[in-house]
Parts: sequence; C-alpha cells; structure tokens
Amino acid sequence: MDTKRDYLVRILIGGLAGVLVLVLIGALIGSFSLFGGSSIPALNDLFFWTDGNMEQLLGAEWIADLVQALLFFTMGALAGLATLPFAETSRELAVRSLLHFAATEAVFCLGFQLNFPREDPLPWMAALALLYVTVWLGRWVGWCAELDAIREKLGLAPAPSFLKWRETLPHLGFALVLCLVLPLVLRLADAPDVPLLTQVLYPWVLLPVGGFVSGMSLGKRKGFCPLYPAACGVLSLISISILYHNLFIIPIVIAVTAPLLGVSAGTAVGRARERG
Repeated sequence: MDTKRDYLVRILIGGLAGVLVLVLIGALIGSFSLFGGSSIPALNDLFFWTDGNMEQLLGAEWIADLVQALLFFTMGALAGLATLPFAETSRELAVRSLLHFAATEAVFCLGFQLNFPREDPLPWMAALALLYVTVWLGRWVGWCAELDAIREKLGLAPAPSFLKWRETLPHLGFALVLCLVLPLVLRLADAPDVPLLTQVLYPWVLLPVGGFVSGMSLGKRKGFCPLYPAACGVLSLISISILYHNLFIIPIVIAVTAPLLGVSAGTAVGRARERG
C-alpha cells in the first residue's frame, strides 16, 4: 500500500512540475510550445498560449491548450516515476525500464509531432534516449557503490584489481556515452552550415566538464584508476575519426586530460576523507 502511495505521490509531483515547466516556457518565450514565437503574450493569455501548428492540427485553441498541458503533465509524471526503483530483481528492472523508456519516447514524439509536424523528430528522440541512458547509468553506478559499501562493512571487499580495471568497469558506460554516443547524436541535431554543437559546445564544454566530473566521481569511490582516462581517449579517437575527415588532436587530448584530472582530484578528496 505504501509503495502504491509513493508512486502516486511521485507521479502527481512530477506531473505538476511538468505543467510548471510549461508555464515557465510560456512566460520566457511567449508560447506554450517548446520552441514558440518570440512575442510575449498578454497576462490573461499566458496560460492559454499554444503553438499555431498544434491549434491548426487539433482545430481549436482550447483543445490545443488542454493537450499541451496533458503532454507536459505526462512527461513530468514519467520523470517523477523514474525517481523510485522500478523493481528489485534484475529481470523486472530491465523489463520495466524498457517499458518506461518506450512510454517516455512515445509521449515526447507525440508532443514533438503536434508542435513541429514538418520537423524530423529522430534527432531529438535520440537526444532524449541519450539523456535517459545517462541517468540510468548514474543510478546503476550508485547501486554498485552501495553494494561495495555493504561488502566493505561485512569484510567481503575483494582486493584491488590490476590497474583497477574491475573498479573502472561500471563507469565505462559514462565514457561510452560521453566520448562516442554524445558527439554522434549532436551531429544529427547540428546545423550543417554552422556546426556549433559538435565543434564548439561539445569539445570545449561538454567533453571537459563531463570527463572531469565523471573521473572525479570514480576517483572518490575507487581511488586512482588510470584506465578510465585511457578508455575516454580511445572512444574519442573513434568518434573523431567518424565525425571528421581530418583527425583533430585537441578533442582527444581533452578527452584524456579532463578525466585524468578528475580521477586525480577525486582520489585526493577520497584520501582526505579517510584521513579525516
């Protein structure tokens, strides 16, 4: 009974948060659609401002308002639902995760098609899938850390592996997403004439920040793990060779340096905590 109540509470809180996001978007860009017009609506029209494409497709403004609100409520509810564990067994976890992911993608695709019927939803669906996988990997690493903590308290923790390859394994999913999958997805959504996503945002912001933060997380938990920066460098080399005709050295250097600095900083923080 408590479990059902927890799920209902999370669904309600997430749904209301989704509607609040919709209101904030409407206030900022003058439209309830994700990418609406630039004009600012009148105060009495703020909560009923929708994209013209949706209004034309559905035939009436009030229907478009209602559908838009329901879409954002549903997306928020799905996000709220994901804050609770789906299941205790691995098989149930996999099945329910896939069902939740399919529902999230379906609602997002429906909203995208209603707002932007002439645009291709696949790049944005791929970006959502990437975000979903990243969050799921974060939770999985958290579960691994909890399991390791339990083993340490019971005196069952294994000895460190060679170059800490076993300790690095749970974080390789982050390396795969950050250094290989993310740049490929950004290329799908990037403008062909001005590729700001792949040539500016990714190599100078997302890659160094993501590499440092993920490396620091690993270093704090497991100490210095040199294989993680090496894996990031290899995966970055693969993605660069796919994306560009010429091999750019700078992103590969960043892909190695940022995680290396993160692992080193995390190791220092972890040792300071142990001494304290």
